[in-house]
Amino acid sequence: MDKQQTMPTLVIGLIGQNVSDKETISRIKKELGGEQSIHYVLLSDIFRQYAPIRGKKDPQSLRELAQKIRVEYGAGAWIQRLLSNLPKEKREGILIIDAISNPGEIDLLRELFGERALVMATDFIELKQQKGIQTEDRSWYGSDLRACLEKADFTIESNKPKEERLAEVSEAVSRFSRLAELREKEEPQEEVRRERKVA
Repeated sequence: MDKQQTMPTLVIGLIGQNVSDKETISRIKKELGGEQSIHYVLLSDIFRQYAPIRGKKDPQSLRELAQKIRVEYGAGAWIQRLLSNLPKEKREGILIIDAISNPGEIDLLRELFGERALVMATDFIELKQQKGIQTEDRSWYGSDLRACLEKADFTIESNKPKEERLAEVSEAVSRFSRLAELREKEEPQEEVRRERKVA
């Protein structure tokens, strides 16, 4: 990925192998609001784009493809490919990435975006019961949702009443966006202080 290219100002990653429910996505977008554009992408769609080159599109084949690419290019390879191939209109504003299922994907998001990346698990009870897929070299390159949960900034239990669950989503996103705004205001001042110190 070209580090000079325009990238989203904020990224929200949602943990899971499947698409998050529409109400959760809608609530996230509502909380973000504001003037910035908001874009949604499904990480597994990237698997499907590569499937015709590598093989079949059935679920098992897609999982095998996802693991193979991670083994060949690193655990964060699919995030790298997603960001490198983002359409121009999605490279600005806020990006929601759904169906993150490997801890290396979370690590790369934080490496690239720092405090401007928020990782949420909105189906905590269900995800906690999932098992990972381990390769022969004992490194995790398959889906490991339980390891992803350990790296999440916020976890929300899916067995709570809908309004209570969505309220927690709102609180997490609102807190994140406020912190991101404060950080953005502080950075120019920090840069001035560093320049003065050097001078």
